[in-house]
Amino acid sequence: MNDFNEGEPENPLDPYPYRFYVYTYTNSLTGEVFYVGKGSDDRHTQHVKEAARKNKSNPSPLISAIRSIWAQGGKVIIRKVRKDMGPVGSIQHEKTLILLYGYEQLVNRPHYKRRNLARRIEKGTHHESATTAVSAAATAVPLVLDG
Repeated sequence: MNDFNEGEPENPLDPYPYRFYVYTYTNSLTGEVFYVGKGSDDRHTQHVKEAARKNKSNPSPLISAIRSIWAQGGKVIIRKVRKDMGPVGSIQHEKTLILLYGYEQLVNRPHYKRRNLARRIEKGTHHESATTAVSAAATAVPLVLDG
């Protein structure tokens, strides 16, 4: 089992306890990750599908970013960076990546605090090391989508 799924599933009655994953969106023009998310099923493609519909009058920052990339001739590269996770593990991994990439680079709404992250990583008291999180993100197989 990986670092985030040690022990019993959070809900022993759930028939698919490790169906969650963490994913990133990367701008093909800059090579920068601009969004980190978690989900199950086809969640990793839902934002792109919403951006393609173009019927929302007040789009979220994520939808605006996707549309802007497409307008400049770029593509959105989607990578599932961790798979087969429980719900709590996926939240912890998403948080780790968000804090490592930083809100300055991401369109994610700031709901995790960066405070003491570096100190926890150095002490080994955080759920996962920065090296492991970034390595997983860099080696995931990409799905490239354009408008």
